[in-house]
Amino acid sequence: MALRILLLADGIPPFVMGGMQKHSLQLAEQLARLGNRVSLYHFTYSVVKEREVRKCFSGAANENLEVKTFLYSDNSVLPGHYLRSQKRMSRIYWNEFLTEDGVFDFIYAKGFMAWSFLKERNGIGLNTPIGIKFHGYEMFQKAPSIKVRMQHMMLRQAVKWCSLNADVVFSYGGKISDIISDLGVESGRILEAPSGIEASFVREKLPPIKDGGPVSFCFVGRNERRKGINELTHALQRMLASSSEFRFHFIGPIPEGIQLKDERITYHGVVTNMEGKKEILDACDVLVCPSYSEGMPNVILEGMARGLAIIATDVGAVSAIVDNENGVLLPFPSSPSLFRAMSSMVAVSKDSLDEMKRGSLERIWSGFLWDQIGVNLNDQIQRKVSHSKSILP
Repeated sequence: MALRILLLADGIPPFVMGGMQKHSLQLAEQLARLGNRVSLYHFTYSVVKEREVRKCFSGAANENLEVKTFLYSDNSVLPGHYLRSQKRMSRIYWNEFLTEDGVFDFIYAKGFMAWSFLKERNGIGLNTPIGIKFHGYEMFQKAPSIKVRMQHMMLRQAVKWCSLNADVVFSYGGKISDIISDLGVESGRILEAPSGIEASFVREKLPPIKDGGPVSFCFVGRNERRKGINELTHALQRMLASSSEFRFHFIGPIPEGIQLKDERITYHGVVTNMEGKKEILDACDVLVCPSYSEGMPNVILEGMARGLAIIATDVGAVSAIVDNENGVLLPFPSSPSLFRAMSSMVAVSKDSLDEMKRGSLERIWSGFLWDQIGVNLNDQIQRKVSHSKSILP
């Protein structure tokens, strides 16, 4: 059956960039393309016309998609400003929802966009099940610094309250489901669904095994402390001093002041063109993701989709996509462990490295395409809606 679904997003690309936003875009695309009537609420930082937003979706999705765009503002620098702004945005969404005609079968909310809906629904007798997704629940994962730990502490109580009061809590699986369970959410309210990659980004097959040439690594991301840039930089300094034959590519806004000066390391800066990004990834063998906290990183899925082996830390739901068959899973993003992992990739045989690379690609094709995930997620929502209707008085 076709459902009427309200999707409360925390922005979508290219208007708001990030892994959560890419996930929201694909949610709207998949659920609408499957025949559901989807109302998408999303925010931007400047005025955007609806026709620009609709260019982000396929024709099939646009037939079933209603789009409402709101302006987001956060001009404060006082502690707690992020949470206050998020709650204010949720209130704007709630006020718009009160003007809607008809009844929604399901409300899917990203993070704090659910706040006002969970607070106010009893007041108007809203029986529509509300599902919530906080992606990686990073505020309950290890912090890389005292500053980040304090930021996490400010968010934990609100995140826990939202999770306990939602009807459904979406998880990528792995350690994220453990975090949600530890908050007190019953297992029956936790629905696991991985993130995915579009089929158009996935390489059909790998080229023949290369003979000779150095192993090439890649990091994709911004200079954010939790991404492990400091530890990776120190590990690379040891790699350079060891005279290892390797190459390393950085994709993302890495400040010049912390860039290493060596012909073996290339900083590409921000690469927004997908074909350009594919070209760089295709020239590499191993993706490195040394984060302190994550959900299910898009950068890992993208690397796997282009047939790269993976070095990553065992955080969030990373263990659901990386193991010894397609890479190295590190318990902690320390410089020594990164150095050892990269050195092992340099020393491993070409046959073994290519086996890991093919393992990544095969894993993507077998269960991490958005077309597959969309169908499975739609089935889960359908079952939740049917169950909710069956127990209504």
